[in-house]
Amino acid sequence: MLRVMLVPGAQSSKYFPNTEEKFRFDPEARALVSQAQTFLQGVEVDGQPLLLQGYCMVQNKNAFSARYQIVAEHMLIFIWSWALWERSRQHAKITAFLGQSYGLWIAAFLGGLCDFETAVGMVKQRLLICTAVSGDSILIRKKEAGSIDFASLQKLCEQCGNVWLAAINHQEQGVVSGTPEGIAKIKEVLEKQGIYKPIDSMRVGPPWHTLLLMQAAEKVKKNLPPASKLSNLAISICCLNKDGKLVEVWEKEEVVHHMLEELTQPRNFLEMVRQLPLDTEYAELVVHKNPYLTTTVQIIRDGQS
Repeated sequence: MLRVMLVPGAQSSKYFPNTEEKFRFDPEARALVSQAQTFLQGVEVDGQPLLLQGYCMVQNKNAFSARYQIVAEHMLIFIWSWALWERSRQHAKITAFLGQSYGLWIAAFLGGLCDFETAVGMVKQRLLICTAVSGDSILIRKKEAGSIDFASLQKLCEQCGNVWLAAINHQEQGVVSGTPEGIAKIKEVLEKQGIYKPIDSMRVGPPWHTLLLMQAAEKVKKNLPPASKLSNLAISICCLNKDGKLVEVWEKEEVVHHMLEELTQPRNFLEMVRQLPLDTEYAELVVHKNPYLTTTVQIIRDGQS
């Protein structure tokens, strides 16, 4: 029987305070932040030094640019995930990781791709390079219960231009990402249809999982550490291959391939869960307030029954 650890990625900043509290009052987490900070000496975002502990202590985040907030929060989400895994790894009995979006990168690190210092460096490069690309994302949900017609939504994205169906979370929820202008256009069209809930910006950074990040992905690739600093995974990660089949990945070259692909290609959590055996057991690294991937799995399973 498979026992899969679900690894969430980033969410909107409004969900971050729960994580922020952990770094204020958890000695082990604070120690990890201090350790990470030593690997980030001299790093600036929009002209401000990237100071992780200081960011947690400041109540009013308006003193920081939107890009700074995204970089700091995504970095801290990774660090908190590392801390959670260190505490649970001995008794978790996990056979594979399943990470959604940024969670794929985190899952690879937790699975043993590299040491903490190297992981911090890789996350830093991912964030600094990709957040320089302008874009936005919106969450798509229907007003009434029922599945979204993702094929029609995909066609609409193609018609509007510069927007992509970037993620399918479950049958009732998806994410569209693209340029600010493209997002404004498709949002207007979707609101006129009158079948979706109010659509607002997710504020999670650049247009993740779209072709707009192709050049950024190439830069990230060029800044990867040498192969000698990477290892094959001790615990595999679940990924969809080019044919849409769910596979378990161990070898470092293939792991890195999927990590880079995550930047530019859509994510389909729905399809991954559909292909896992029905008797799969799930655990989740609860980085945010609620175990939302576990809830998502249940929604998918309910739709299959």
